[in-house]
Amino acid sequence: MTNKAKKKVILLLFCLFLGGTLTACSGKEAGNNNVKSTPEVTEVPEETGAPMATVTPEATVTPEATATPKPTATPKPTKAPVVVSEAEGMKVTSPDGKTVVQFWSDTEGVWYYSVDDSQQPVIGKSRIGMELKEGTLFKGLSLKEGSLATREMNESYELFTGYNAVMENHCNEMTFVLQNQVGSFRFEVRVHDDGIGYRYTDVTVGDTETITVLDEKSEIALQQDCTSWAFGLNGTYEGTFVKRDYSQLRGLSQKLCTPVLVKTGDFWMLLTEAAALNNNGEFCTSALETRTGNVTLNWCFGLRRDPAKEAKGEVDSPGHLEIKTVETVNGFQTPWRAVVISEDMNEFINTSLLADLNPPADEELFADVSYIKPGKVAWNWWSEGSATKDYNKQIEYIEFAAENGWEHICMDADWRMFESRLAEICRYAKDRGVGIFVWVNYRDLKDKASMESLIAKWAEAGVAGLKTDYFESDEPSVLQVMQNVAECCAKNQLMVLYHGCIRPGGECRTYPNILSTEAVLGEEFHKWSTDPTVKNCLMYPFTRNLCGSMDYTPTGVKVDNEATYGFCLAQTIVYESALQHFAYAASAYKNYNGLALLNEIPTTWDETRFIEGFPGENITLARRNGDNWFVGSMTAEPRIVEMKLDFLGEGTYNAYIYENREDGAGLVRRECKVTKGDTVVLELTAGGGAAMMFTKGTIDTTVGENAAMNPEGYTYYEAESPENVITGEAKAASSAFCSGGQKVGYVGRAGNTITFPKVTVEKDGTYCLLLSYCSGENRTFTISVNGETTYTLDKLNSGDYVHPAVAAVLVDLKAGNNVIEFGNKTAYAPDIDRIAVSEKLADELDLSEYAEVFYEDAKVVK
Repeated sequence: MTNKAKKKVILLLFCLFLGGTLTACSGKEAGNNNVKSTPEVTEVPEETGAPMATVTPEATVTPEATATPKPTATPKPTKAPVVVSEAEGMKVTSPDGKTVVQFWSDTEGVWYYSVDDSQQPVIGKSRIGMELKEGTLFKGLSLKEGSLATREMNESYELFTGYNAVMENHCNEMTFVLQNQVGSFRFEVRVHDDGIGYRYTDVTVGDTETITVLDEKSEIALQQDCTSWAFGLNGTYEGTFVKRDYSQLRGLSQKLCTPVLVKTGDFWMLLTEAAALNNNGEFCTSALETRTGNVTLNWCFGLRRDPAKEAKGEVDSPGHLEIKTVETVNGFQTPWRAVVISEDMNEFINTSLLADLNPPADEELFADVSYIKPGKVAWNWWSEGSATKDYNKQIEYIEFAAENGWEHICMDADWRMFESRLAEICRYAKDRGVGIFVWVNYRDLKDKASMESLIAKWAEAGVAGLKTDYFESDEPSVLQVMQNVAECCAKNQLMVLYHGCIRPGGECRTYPNILSTEAVLGEEFHKWSTDPTVKNCLMYPFTRNLCGSMDYTPTGVKVDNEATYGFCLAQTIVYESALQHFAYAASAYKNYNGLALLNEIPTTWDETRFIEGFPGENITLARRNGDNWFVGSMTAEPRIVEMKLDFLGEGTYNAYIYENREDGAGLVRRECKVTKGDTVVLELTAGGGAAMMFTKGTIDTTVGENAAMNPEGYTYYEAESPENVITGEAKAASSAFCSGGQKVGYVGRAGNTITFPKVTVEKDGTYCLLLSYCSGENRTFTISVNGETTYTLDKLNSGDYVHPAVAAVLVDLKAGNNVIEFGNKTAYAPDIDRIAVSEKLADELDLSEYAEVFYEDAKVVK
């Protein structure tokens, strides 16, 4: 036996001699094998985050031993069980008696709320309170005597924005003060038929001017059958919703942007905030945080701008950091934590809860609201890029808006290159009944004095409103700037459109000049991305748009390979925005047969009806403005919609129904007469949709019906066809607006040509050749036919390199096969979408209807 082994045996015998245990030698915790220790009380259940009562089992003792009893170890002291009980008399019920908020407290002075609807639990026991630098305001709390108060609110008010013109704010409210040795806060809760809201007010500690919030302890304890839709926290509230079931949410550890959509049992819930922009910068906007192992969502601070990664350029985003603490005034209040709740989807999407939770507009500041004019906006940033700095291009958009009855244009980033002519262009627009919105960066607004001077100057020049951008922060100081902008614009009678910012929370009730807000993964992303997907677009009617007007900036025209023309046109009805920016080029709209309907669609609604739908899958909404009804239907997967027209009034309506062409390359319109007893059947393809108007009047359907774009009696040849010969740098590329989804670019300069080798006609003669092309500047094509005759088309400019226009030339062809080559030896030519050749000789055609389109900007040399 080794010396080491001998030492172990001696030590073992020594321990037995003392009558102790072997734990000291083995490294295990010491204790008496004859006594079972008492388990500790569980303070917080895993699934809800709320303490629950725990029964402590009695200690079990074995029969007395016959040998000399061994000394017993002293058991660990047990922690007293935490018992949660109802707070007597602290229950609030909605006016219809279905939704009930109950308050609870435990033996440690922690307070909770829970929510039942129709006797079903929808939110479990959820903690409230705060952790401050100055001390804890979530434990040791007690109800201040005499502070409990209740009242019923019942009012109606009108808004420029929203799903309905008149809002009904009917709720029951309870307020009370909770206090401990550190300080106190007043807790306010309102229970509506369609949801609840709560907030902290008068949060007070000591007598200092400022206090620091380290953490908010507020929770939303979800049920075990829940399904959620959400995306990760970011500075612009733009993202792709991810669907998660209970187990997936339970395994998630992430901060989520609001709103978050939840389905539990038969109930839908939208988790978000209200009244963040009109809170005098007293608190930040918040996110909802998940923690692995439970499905309790915890309210947490959002994001702030990173000083080390501040935006450098005019159109650059800053970096972001998480807000760790909030320094605020002593006696501050938070935004409302709001939850829309309903088992009726029509009630759910028609909620006015967020606006209800905001205070009404100041009667003096908004004594005159005649300057607030919702409407359609022509906008060239998305479609024509650098054209935003072109004064003459803005004039073109003003004229287009005036011709089609659109209320405004928006001059986006770079417009200030001609700021010296602002008053001049505003007068030009005003004379034509068009208002002008001007774009401005947050950096020019954060200094209040400079902002006031700038806004006053632009108001004097005659602008109608401001499009503000690049706030990208939840921090109180930035929210204060947004509030300052709304107030300053109101003083100068200007409307406001927010971009690059937090999602709205009903603040348009306090500031009715706020007509729309971005905070959505919108159409602009289709300039450089395949996002947003069709499925994500089908989330917005159930999520973001319920928070307030949503500036998605739809085109109303197919813009990617997933969504169809019908889907995109339907977006202009399904998506509510009091300022509806249409992103397509004005020159392209002129030739779009959906323009007639776009011109009729209003941007404010008297009534909205949910017909059918499910988040991320499909939606059909009917909206009324005056006596006219508009319906938008969108779907991800192929389906048949059978829509009863029982929402119509009495009498006969003219129905204008815009659907996808069978080949998906455009729209077709069908017209019929209908009554409220009829049913409309829609056969929707994948990514499909339809847009409809029902009116007792008529509309001018000739608007946008330009036969020059797709005339009959022509044979069409796609540029990207494998039969063609493409040389040099010229190559085919995707193009969402071109027929077939492709075009051929980089044509021109030495050796870069495209040849159509099989253009066939029946007999010799002169034919009309149509050229569908894309160009953002004046460019020229040389056209060689059979290597014998050369033709020139110059001044070809479609407005950009995305949207095609059509030009024409009369060419001499021979019977049978013809070879037609396009190029330009000295400069780049336009991109080619396709060509078309008339089936009849030119002298057999009536070209008068095409002359203006074909020859307006084209010089034809034979």
